[in-house]
Amino acid sequence: MLIKQLSVFIQNQRGHLADVTEVLARNGINIRSITVTEGHEFGILRIITDDPYRAAHLLEEEGYLVKISNVLAIEPADKPGTMAGIFRALSEAGIDVRYIYSIIRPTHGKVPTIILKTSDHEKAAQVMKEIGVPVVEEEEIYTCENDQEDR
Repeated sequence: MLIKQLSVFIQNQRGHLADVTEVLARNGINIRSITVTEGHEFGILRIITDDPYRAAHLLEEEGYLVKISNVLAIEPADKPGTMAGIFRALSEAGIDVRYIYSIIRPTHGKVPTIILKTSDHEKAAQVMKEIGVPVVEEEEIYTCENDQEDR
């Protein structure tokens, strides 16, 4: 149920994002999601790959500071008020949302998958089930129908 996300600390300089992603590309690792938060001198690159432990190992070998953490992936309905209902339910359950971003997975067409970092993923997953929001399983994120076509 929980997805492994890599947080990679990179210098906020031209070319560093290319360097990190090229390490993964050279080693056949597919990026499923990617987001960067900007800091003054450093940024935090958050990625989900099809092989998180191998990706972390490869990046650490290249000298990057990498942290693996759990995140929750959900598939909310695409209609007004859905996200407000999700955030209200989490708030009422005493769960903090630390950050959020979305991805569109090729096997799901146009329905976005929302990635959440919360203060309590297990409880958040239970809240999502209670309000009828599907929680995406780990295997669904790491694998993709297009992977078989590419190999």
